[in-house]
Amino acid sequence: MKFWKNNRLDQEFEMHPEKVLDKFLKSKEYRDWLEGHNFDRSLRIFLTSKEGLFATFEKGDYDKLADYIFKNHESRKRTLAIFNFV
Repeated sequence: MKFWKNNRLDQEFEMHPEKVLDKFLKSKEYRDWLEGHNFDRSLRIFLTSKEGLFATFEKGDYDKLADYIFKNHESRKRTLAIFNFV
C-alpha cells in the first residue's frame, strides 16, 4: 500500500498490509479497539499519528487495508504471540 509520510508528496513510501498489521497489533490504538473503541477510528488514528505511521493514504487503498486488518488481526496476533513478538 502506498503512503505519504507527514502528508508530503516527496515522502512517498510503500508498506505491505501484513507489515502495517504487525505494527498496528503493537499499538495503543489496537488495544483501544479491543476495549470497545470504533475500529475505523482506531486504525485511522494509528495510520496518521506520530506514534503510528504518521502518514496519509488513498481512500481506496485504505478500504482494502482496513478489510485486510479486520479479517486477519486475530490469526496474525496468535502467530506473533507464538514467537513472542507481541
